[in-house]
Amino acid sequence: MTKKETALITGATSGIGYDCAVILAERGYDLFLASRNRSALEGIKAAFEPQYGVAVEILSVDLSKAGSAQLVFDHGAQRDLEVAVLINNAGFGAQGAHVDLPLAAVSKKIVKSSLNI
Repeated sequence: MTKKETALITGATSGIGYDCAVILAERGYDLFLASRNRSALEGIKAAFEPQYGVAVEILSVDLSKAGSAQLVFDHGAQRDLEVAVLINNAGFGAQGAHVDLPLAAVSKKIVKSSLNI
């Protein structure tokens, strides 16, 4: 049996991340999905595996927290996942040029993000 290519998608439970997961599953990629929303991840896994015939690995992680990227890497390495496609979609936004944003505004976004607000 030929091993399928794997796509790692962060922020995979809604919006662009979810849509990318659908497209890649339709194209036969196995998925490694990371998001803060464990129940949504579990629902996607339960739906996609039988619907698209792909393997879906999930990891509930808040990528706004220090060390979280290492957790994603370690999780993939422990499961011998070779990531062929990365869609790094998790994040938050503030309007304006980054250099012009007040540090307090950026910090507030990070705190709100980690609290699921």
